[in-house]
Amino acid sequence: MLSASDGRSRSDGTERDPLTGALSRAWLDDVLAEQVAAARETGRPLSVAVLDLDYFKSVNDAYGHRRGDRVLRALVERLQANIRRTDRLFRIGGDEFVLVLPGTSAAQASAIAARLLAEVETMPFEGDPPLTLSLSLGIATFPDDAETPNALLDIADRRRFAAKRAGRGRALTREGVVLPASAPGTQGDAATAGRAGEADLIGRQTEVSEILERLGRARLLTLTGPAGVGKTGLARHIMELLRGAFADGVVYLPLAHVVEPSMVPAVLSAALGFGVPTGQRNREPPAEVLRAREQLVVIDHFDRLRDAAPLLTELLAVAPGLKILVTCRRPLRLYGEHVYPVPPLAVGDTETAPAVALFLARASVRSSSNAPVGEAVAALCARLGGLPLAIELAAAWTARYPVEDLLASLPGGGEPGEEVNPGDALRDLLDWSYRVLTPEQRRRWTRLAVFAGGWSVEAARAVVEEPPATAPEVEAALDALAEVGLIRPVSDAANPPRFTMPGAIREAALARLEVTGEADVIHARHAAWYLTLAETAFAHHRGADHKRWLDRLDEEYDNLRGALGHALAKGDITTAARLGAVLWRFWERRGWAAEGREWLASILEHRMALPPEIEAEVLNGAGVLAWFQGDLEEARDRLEASLAISSRLGDAAAMARDLNNLGLVLRQQGDYAAAEAHFTRCLEVQRSAGDAWGQSITLGNLAELAVLQGDGPAARRMAGECLAITRDVDDQRLRALALCTTGVVLLDQGETESARTALGECLALAESLADPRTTARCLTGLGVVALMQRRSAAAADLLGRALDLWSQIGDRAGLLESLSGLAGVAGTSGNVLDAARLYGAVDAMHRGAGVHEPLLLRRALERVEAGIKVQVSPEAWSASWGEGQALTLEQALALAREVAGREASAD
Repeated sequence: MLSASDGRSRSDGTERDPLTGALSRAWLDDVLAEQVAAARETGRPLSVAVLDLDYFKSVNDAYGHRRGDRVLRALVERLQANIRRTDRLFRIGGDEFVLVLPGTSAAQASAIAARLLAEVETMPFEGDPPLTLSLSLGIATFPDDAETPNALLDIADRRRFAAKRAGRGRALTREGVVLPASAPGTQGDAATAGRAGEADLIGRQTEVSEILERLGRARLLTLTGPAGVGKTGLARHIMELLRGAFADGVVYLPLAHVVEPSMVPAVLSAALGFGVPTGQRNREPPAEVLRAREQLVVIDHFDRLRDAAPLLTELLAVAPGLKILVTCRRPLRLYGEHVYPVPPLAVGDTETAPAVALFLARASVRSSSNAPVGEAVAALCARLGGLPLAIELAAAWTARYPVEDLLASLPGGGEPGEEVNPGDALRDLLDWSYRVLTPEQRRRWTRLAVFAGGWSVEAARAVVEEPPATAPEVEAALDALAEVGLIRPVSDAANPPRFTMPGAIREAALARLEVTGEADVIHARHAAWYLTLAETAFAHHRGADHKRWLDRLDEEYDNLRGALGHALAKGDITTAARLGAVLWRFWERRGWAAEGREWLASILEHRMALPPEIEAEVLNGAGVLAWFQGDLEEARDRLEASLAISSRLGDAAAMARDLNNLGLVLRQQGDYAAAEAHFTRCLEVQRSAGDAWGQSITLGNLAELAVLQGDGPAARRMAGECLAITRDVDDQRLRALALCTTGVVLLDQGETESARTALGECLALAESLADPRTTARCLTGLGVVALMQRRSAAAADLLGRALDLWSQIGDRAGLLESLSGLAGVAGTSGNVLDAARLYGAVDAMHRGAGVHEPLLLRRALERVEAGIKVQVSPEAWSASWGEGQALTLEQALALAREVAGREASAD
């Protein structure tokens, strides 16, 4: 906890921090006390921000303190350039700073924070390699949050830590989370969400208070009500209010476009960050990962997935610190479920009535000469049953029709006291909307319903429009539908135009599309468009642009799910298979491996209907995802079947792919001779084809196999060849993999400083590429380097982070390697018996979990273990080691995290 009385007196420090040029910690107490006194006297606000760089220890660990010092100096230059002359920046230690903002309200401080976050995150720090870093900030404001200097610092500091738990790269204020002002992909969504959020909250103060109160005493709360009543908006607002209240943050999981209940476990797995244990694909959540969670999970649109609802009970059973907020039109009918029916907005005849206030707020943003009339507005809101979505849609139409005309066009009078079914009201308004559209607009609106999640102008032109429509013509047509509320824009001037359709409106449009008889044709166009997108992205998996294409698939994932689901439902197995064959890399690299296995398993149920080359692609993807999650038997079966087909077809590229992937499985099963034969044959095929990229991958796998076999010279030679190839290939991920292999080889041979350099460069690349597996491998290697250099605090931090990532990925071998490293941390910091327990647990789990492959870093870890064992008697070591043999994975993880936390606190 920070305190304004913790610093040195002003007389024994200089004004400026000598390293960074920020004000010295010694001056903070007096300056903050003076500013609080001035704010109290003048009545002006005062804000205080506590901030630091995320993962700054990794910079020092990977590149040394001189590089870290340069980063800090550059950081202060950036911060000073983006604050006012009256603001004061203090360095209080390490990478931690305090920013005092006189005359600044909470809202103004949020704007400053958004600018600072963007300034740091969007411009890499110079050096080799350039480093992309982020900030976490906590903000407190006088007098709303606190009225004394110490209390302001304490609240801001606690919010800084909460911002880290919520995901880093953000600020936290009393109003909620602040993201970077120019964060890619967030600006347009944030703007749209803000408008929607304001509408959702008009007249909802009572509901918000009641939901918060019920959630305080319930672990599972379901918001129910008809489509369009505002369940999603309320849930998202509650999520933002509580974002800093849970130690592990808040997770938002929209399920509107998940097509099957069987997919829910995999989607939950990816969202909550727990991997699939060895040999399993679709199962109950693992207690060892979730037991200690303190988290709010907001699950939106559970309506079509109610068969998966019992999984929520299982989650709550294994994670006592978990709370779940669900939106669904009807209760889930689970034990322990609390239900909150979200009511329509109250209707009245004054502007303060919630329904009327919403209508006026929405109508005011439309440029219309048909100004709303008070009595007619109240009557129209009553006719619409107070349903927010219907009210917003009606308000949008005021740009073209007077309110009286709208009211007269709807059946029923909306008289005071008259019962109105909100669902009927929305349907009536949509029927009227359809009638007043032109034939061309009707056709366009119903066709647009095939899109799930959103679409670009380019996609609409290909799927919905008839040639020769130009992009400007299509954009103008979409804008016209957006003006009357049937679709919504979700992007800003900084991004290409994008649109979406509210769920309840989309349901009505889909029903009309079926009536037109052209639904199958439009769905086929939709699938063809997204198949082309996925195949193009797959073609770029080698090269500098692969991350950009992965990001594109992320943006369109709801549409890709929709195309897959519709193709399978209609029996178009070839289209589904072609999609699955090119999406497996995306599923692997973006954490959707469990869901991907479900899709591919469904496709392979019809494998006899597939062309052999596509069947082989699907089998390969299924095999890689099974290997990724530790299901070695399934992985081997799938990959051997793929190799048999590729060999029969004489497809050299496919054969090389299958040989390499099968070699990885064989290596992990401990069959080194077979693995080496597969890698060697793969390398021959790649050299014949001149495939430099593939050769680098295979040489890296051979180098690591040589490490496992104890052949140091061969490992070094092949790692050198692997890395040399990347100098001529413009592919950052390929270079990251080569650097990781190089670091492993150097570490195995005891060259810790050289290993640290290679792994540090790899870590920077892996984190910038959002590659969790390579990031985890680098963190593990750097942790072992720090351990061997007796930097226990750094080792604890690095290995603790690696442990969390391996747990999320579900990689048992990586998890055991990190556990073994943390055993070394315990031993080198004096907790020798805890070390023995962890070593015993690692041994038992390694033998009992089907992990046949020895740990890749075992020689470095064994050197550490040997130095620890001699500190106690053989009897004491043996007894504690035996206790570790009996530990469950959950218990071993808890002990390891305790070790990491203890060492970090000591630092």
